[in-house]
Amino acid sequence: MEYKLSKEADALLCLLYANYKQRNKTMPREDARLCGGLDDIQELAGSELPADDIGDLCRELRQNDLLEAASGDDDIYFCWLSLEAISYMSNRAKTEIKKVVAAVFVHFPPVLSLIV
Repeated sequence: MEYKLSKEADALLCLLYANYKQRNKTMPREDARLCGGLDDIQELAGSELPADDIGDLCRELRQNDLLEAASGDDDIYFCWLSLEAISYMSNRAKTEIKKVVAAVFVHFPPVLSLIV
């Protein structure tokens, strides 16, 4: 599935996924998916982005079903990566490589003869 995310939301998704992969080495998948609250994500990002901006990016990921959250009044109190996000990110590199290879063959057919 293709997602239309802002560059900032995509970067946050990559950061959250990288954190998940690291945590998954030492804990069960279900626990590793947990991202915490906005303050936790802001600390993880190590950025000067205000919590409101982090919240907006989390809502964007949530609207794309890449993040699940406990929320109220449009505020996110606690969130975790969705299973869809983990699947998307784990297959993302493979998908991107296939797109690049296909584009090379379309635009530069002689390259195929170099590979074969």
